[in-house]
Amino acid sequence: MTFDIVADDFILGRAAGSLFDAAAPEPFHLAILNPPYFKLRKDSPHARTMAHIVHGQPNIYALFMAHAADLLRDEGELVAITPRSYFSGLYFKKFRKWFFDRMTIRHIHTFAARDDVFRDDTVLQENVILKARKNVPDADVMMTSSVGGTAETLP
Repeated sequence: MTFDIVADDFILGRAAGSLFDAAAPEPFHLAILNPPYFKLRKDSPHARTMAHIVHGQPNIYALFMAHAADLLRDEGELVAITPRSYFSGLYFKKFRKWFFDRMTIRHIHTFAARDDVFRDDTVLQENVILKARKNVPDADVMMTSSVGGTAETLP
């Protein structure tokens, strides 16, 4: 395995056309994310750069998910632990349309309590782990929960 450490801002650096240009001439097969979670001002440089997917006061994690999805090859996979807030709400409407036009959900894991995931960091957030594939037809979705480790396939 080879790797490069890039110290640029992932959102702004990539928008400028410099991030990963030399490091990744081919799209990635896999992206694993635990992006930061915080709200952005709608006039922030990050939100303006990603205006095609944001509305109102976006959250930085959605921008990370969009950039990672964009860097994947067809049939590439993305696994991300994020807040679940992007599944609903007006602020994420453009993001959902953009993201799910490209990515097919393969698996969603929910947690029993919102204080379980990052207990040591005192983060109180309702999180999910999403596994999705780029540009593949719809398929069954596996839904699991940390409540008793149940698994359910959804049509």
